[in-house]
Amino acid sequence: MVDRVEPITSTDDAADPLVFHGKRVVPHLGPVRSAEEKPTVYFVVYPDSGNVAKPVVKVEFLGSGRTVAEQTADLPPPDSSGAIQMFVTLAQLPGYTALKVTVSQGTDSASDILQL
Repeated sequence: MVDRVEPITSTDDAADPLVFHGKRVVPHLGPVRSAEEKPTVYFVVYPDSGNVAKPVVKVEFLGSGRTVAEQTADLPPPDSSGAIQMFVTLAQLPGYTALKVTVSQGTDSASDILQL
């Protein structure tokens, strides 16, 4: 979860995965968010350069163990470091309690679930 995005300082390392287009992504570490906030999730995908298949991301909003909504999209090409940095702003859907992100590249895939 993202708390905010702020300008980087001269001591920030451009290779740090939390540096995105010249700005630092600051994680949200607190247990509570206000009802007005639109939570944002940040993650980095490292596609297999030896796999010619284009990576795809699937984002699922889960409630009570079931999918409430989902969206699938092709990922952009990786940057010069081989990384694809992604932001997902969470939808205002009633009843969802988790976010599942699955990245697939050909027959390979990886998933993670964030409890909200």
